[in-house]
Amino acid sequence: MRFGHQFAVRMGQGVNNPTGEEKSPIFLQFLDCVSQLLYQYPTDFEFNYRYLQELADLSQTNLFGNFLCNSEQEMKNYGI
Repeated sequence: MRFGHQFAVRMGQGVNNPTGEEKSPIFLQFLDCVSQLLYQYPTDFEFNYRYLQELADLSQTNLFGNFLCNSEQEMKNYGI
């Protein structure tokens, strides 16, 4: 988040709700890649599939606000 992944743009949600032309499931694809690595090397991680599933679900709910902005600066500006 500190480097400014465009969560609001890529997930199509957030405080400045974009039009959707740049919406793509990049974060969910990243979580899928991590799950494939977890499958291959199950003892090398400090989390499990349940954690990845929960993270994927929560990224879509806007419950915590972590995925609502494109950068930490935007989070500070909106008070998130």
